Amino acid sequence: MHRRLLGHRLTNVAGSSDYFVGGAVTYSYDAKEWVLNVRHETLYDYGAVSEQTALEMARGARRLFHTDVALSVTVSPGRRRHAGKPVGLTYIALSARDREECDALCGIATATGTRVFGRCRVGNAGGVFA
Repeated sequence: MHRRLLGHRLTNVAGSSDYFVGGAVTYSYDAKEWVLNVRHETLYDYGAVSEQTALEMARGARRLFHTDVALSVTVSPGRRRHAGKPVGLTYIALSARDREECDALCGIATATGTRVFGRCRVGNAGGVFA
């Protein structure tokens, strides 16, 4: 689950306007910088798919929408490794007034083409499914 699908899942419930303010799909580095105030240095030092970027995106979304809590998702899509990161590597970050968290998930394609996600450890070699 990533990008617009997260917003869809959160709002596919009656009364969701009571808790969902909005969302931003910021695909490019420029959009992440302009819309969510992700630091240029963060993007170039760690890449778009990183714990650091995911946390800055969540903080930026919380500021942008003036909310108490915000989530961000950043994922390495496609069929091949990109920037040395495994396909399906996903970071989900939460930013709240009193707490911040970020988890790494790795997606593994099944024979039917769907993805199964699990927590992974991320090191210099990329993600390891756990």
